[in-house]
Amino acid sequence: MSCWVALVDAPPADAWASAELPGAGHLVVWQAEEAPVEGALRADPRAFDPAGEGAWVSWVHPPEAHRILFDDPAVQQARRVVLAGPPPLACTTLVRDGSHFAGSLTAYDRPERLADDPFARLWPPLTGPVGPGLVARRRSARAPGRWAAARAP
Repeated sequence: MSCWVALVDAPPADAWASAELPGAGHLVVWQAEEAPVEGALRADPRAFDPAGEGAWVSWVHPPEAHRILFDDPAVQQARRVVLAGPPPLACTTLVRDGSHFAGSLTAYDRPERLADDPFARLWPPLTGPVGPGLVARRRSARAPGRWAAARAP
């Protein structure tokens, strides 16, 4: 079973987790073998929790035409910065195939932390508060699940 995330107009009934990103739509997560909607991106399920509390999120999602290799030095540096800095509540990279970075979702406990998102250097993010029902809270400074990278098929 894979984890998929997309920004959609309204949350569908089959969503596993979802929350509104005001002014942008709804961030929706599914657990399914294949992408449930066009444009859904593979993510690490450890970043999400349908019983999670609200958070401040940074959704980085470059258009498909703006293809960035996952092993591009800028992507890898962003990952290193996340690991070295104060831990976010949750973080996952997003992929659409086995070799390209398709974005990230990083969640924080305070709005001022949104400026800390290193993935925002790769593409301008959509940011804002989300309510309960989406973000997992991983607070351990160096726990294995703190950094979640999506696994390509």
